[in-house]
Amino acid sequence: MPIFKYEASDQEGKLLSGDMEAKTSVAVIDHLRQLNLYPIRVTEEGEAEKSLAAADVREIFSRFRGKAHLVIPFTIQIATMLDSGVPLDRALTIVHEVVLDTRFKEIVRKIRGNIQAGKSLADTLSEYPRYFSPLYVSIVAAGEFGGFLEVSFRRLAEYLEEEERLKSQVKSAMIYPILLTIVGGVVVMVLLTFVLPRFTGIFEDLGQTLPTSTAILLSVSQFITSYWWLLLFFLILSVLSIRGYLGTEPGRYQWDRMKITLPLIGDLNKKIAVSRFSRTLGTLIDSGVPILQALLVAKETFQNQIFANAIQEVHDSLREGESIAPPLREREVFPPMAIHMIAVGEETGRLSQMLLKVADAFENEAGTAIKNMISLIEPLMILFFGGLVGFVVLSLLLAITSLNELPF
Repeated sequence: MPIFKYEASDQEGKLLSGDMEAKTSVAVIDHLRQLNLYPIRVTEEGEAEKSLAAADVREIFSRFRGKAHLVIPFTIQIATMLDSGVPLDRALTIVHEVVLDTRFKEIVRKIRGNIQAGKSLADTLSEYPRYFSPLYVSIVAAGEFGGFLEVSFRRLAEYLEEEERLKSQVKSAMIYPILLTIVGGVVVMVLLTFVLPRFTGIFEDLGQTLPTSTAILLSVSQFITSYWWLLLFFLILSVLSIRGYLGTEPGRYQWDRMKITLPLIGDLNKKIAVSRFSRTLGTLIDSGVPILQALLVAKETFQNQIFANAIQEVHDSLREGESIAPPLREREVFPPMAIHMIAVGEETGRLSQMLLKVADAFENEAGTAIKNMISLIEPLMILFFGGLVGFVVLSLLLAITSLNELPF
């Protein structure tokens, strides 16, 4: 588990600091509260605040990143201060002072102004959909209506941290294969477009019959160097055609189905989708959002139309007085284990807790599947590009060796 550094104050106002091992920063906050301490700041080890001199650089690069790196600290800070009894407008004032990103700083200022003018927090947050998703707004609205806003922010912090952890795990796993593909592709193209053409003139002048592999390579090299513009044209045309087809409803549907039926990748996509849906729906229900509204919000988190259609059927089924599990079972897109656990949660009246357990279970399975997939892909890619480069080098060596047979 990660180690978090914390700063807190006791009931007498004395400042304390230290380290704590925990699953999330929210768990650290809970433990500090149990010790009758008031959390001030909780940061993961190795992620301490950077100097103000780096603020401009961070802002430049932030436009190329998602909004999670801004929203998650904002949520944790608000949750911490509300838990400590700080009024919402005062908490927003403090957050406004510590935010370094100028755009988000201005948004926090506007949110504080609307709150002071008597507008609800949920309505204010909904004005910034690029930062605060429908799920975020729904949970905040439920907290405002039920009078447990601090609990809503704590649940949001837990949800966002778990989501970001899963995304980071997927991204980190894909870095090495992508870099290997780029480097291998560049090496092969350099050999075909710069190295081989230098040998073409020599072989043609000598008039020696070349080995078959070398002749094939030289033909490929000549075609690429002579008609690279044609290859580029067909590449652009293919990309535009595929994007155009995927923009249609049948094309999008076929692509979404392919993503969940391909070997290895399909099973991983299913596990990630089930985990995200379960955590989203469980968090919403646990935060007091009505289940029909929660299902519609959870549906929007799916980028896969097949899963979204399944959730819409669940929504329609519930509206008619039925349960969640049967339409999921009929669609055959959710794993049987997830459906059985959801059915048990409905029967026992602990649906939100069971959904969160499903999310944890399938996140762990997704992590294991990612590791297994990468452990399989990496050696295959190394063998492929190594074999391709080895074939080029061997063909050149065969051609050079054949020069010794020429009569001089």
